Amino acid sequence: MAAPALTQKPCGACALGCCVWIPAVMRNAVDAESIAQYVTALYICSNSRAPTRLISKKQYAALSEFRFRLTRFQRFSQAAALDAGISPLQYLLLLHLRGFRRREWATIGELAKRLDASHQGTVALVKRCESNGLLTKRRSTVDGRRVEIRLTASARKLVQRIASRHLDEVERLAEVFRGGGVSDVAGAGSR
Repeated sequence: MAAPALTQKPCGACALGCCVWIPAVMRNAVDAESIAQYVTALYICSNSRAPTRLISKKQYAALSEFRFRLTRFQRFSQAAALDAGISPLQYLLLLHLRGFRRREWATIGELAKRLDASHQGTVALVKRCESNGLLTKRRSTVDGRRVEIRLTASARKLVQRIASRHLDEVERLAEVFRGGGVSDVAGAGSR
């Protein structure tokens, strides 16, 4: 499911447009990109001058459950990567390369954005993965300034093995979005 873009609208308290509302279709989001957008949207208001919103006990419980399951998912993911013999950050790099839309390669800048990391840090990570036989780099035939980072065959098998272990955990995390409570939290910003 393609995630709709989040939009801004004034919260009424500050009228600056700093509050994010979440479309109803986000309540059924299960892909990683939609979940990431939803998590970002859970932040209700960035204007410290705005009055604090009242949050119900049910909403606190839903936020608590989400954070609990998210933490468990992250720990599971880290352990799965380490069990496979790579660092969690190396796994994320391989996963982002494998999941890159519309092509089988990415640039350092694109990977840095996906990792939310600096350009220099991403270069170092790519070099480590390349020296471990997980990545190859090659100059683009279309644009000689661009370097394409690609997975090796062994990296494809490795990321497949690790990612397949995540399916049940992703389903457990997604249950929070299908169950009651979290959608109520999303509605808290628009009351």
